[in-house]
Amino acid sequence: PRDSCLAALREIERVLIPDGSAAISMKRGQGEGWRSTEEFPLERWFSYYMPSEFAGLCEKAGLSIGNVAITERRDWFVVIAVKGLRAS
Repeated sequence: PRDSCLAALREIERVLIPDGSAAISMKRGQGEGWRSTEEFPLERWFSYYMPSEFAGLCEKAGLSIGNVAITERRDWFVVIAVKGLRAS
């Protein structure tokens, strides 16, 4: 859930080694809820974020942003979050 995201990102920051990175794949959009798709018919929980919004949460958790990439997979993006690296 969105209200747990910052805590989860802080835990990622805590367990990463210095200069370690995490690739975090997120669903692009707004809101949250149980969803199913044709590719995966069982319901799963999704929390949607805009890339800049999610990058801001990563930074609030103490992670620097190495890269944000919109994927070829519909409505997904990947953030490379780094512990201890200052964005240039």
